[in-house]
Order: sequence, then structure tokens, then C-alpha cells
Amino acid sequence: MLSKERGVCVVDLDLVAPSLYSFFECKAYLNDFLYKKAELEDCIVKISDSLYAILASPDPNAIKRELKKSDKEEMKTLERLLDLKRMLIEFDYVILDTHPGLSYSSINSLILSDVVF
Repeated sequence: MLSKERGVCVVDLDLVAPSLYSFFECKAYLNDFLYKKAELEDCIVKISDSLYAILASPDPNAIKRELKKSDKEEMKTLERLLDLKRMLIEFDYVILDTHPGLSYSSINSLILSDVVF
């Protein structure tokens, strides 16, 4: 994936109100990975030698999809997020940025996390 480089990867898990996309350009978004429309490598943005990001999509249709997901779809998303966690093992740290409040995406973030702050 990223050879032997290690560092920090920030993942924007705020799928309902993403904001990090406005700072960086990317080929594909986290949403694309979650719905198997893109490979993870296409979603990773290299910011510096040791800092990477995976961004949530600002597309209104992607946001609507997140707002209308069923419980069954949320479980599939969690499975893909667990896949994501396994795939990002090469990083020293993975920071999950989620929106405030309690929702499926923020709870999924807690499930994925080793440390919460």
C-alpha cells in the first residue's frame, strides 16, 4: 500500500457533515471505500512524509445516503470500517474524527478505537 512508511492517518468519519475535504484534494472518498466503489489506496491523501488523511465525501447524495441508512446498512458499514482498521495497521497512529453527538457513525468510531478522548 504505502511501502514501509509509517506515521499518522486522520480519518474523517463525519459522513453527515464532512469538513476536512475543503483542505485537500483526493481521488476518492471514504464513502467510496465503504461502498466498494474505490480501493483504499485511492482514498488516502498524502499531506506530508508522515501525515495522511482519508476524507468523507461532501457530495449531497452521499450525505443523504448516510442520513437514510437502515440498521442493516449500518452493520455493513461497521464491517467495512473494521476492514479499514485492519488495513491501516501500518500507521503508528490513526485518528478518527467524527461529528459530535451520538449516532451510528460516532458509536462505530468508539468501537474501532483503542483510545477515546
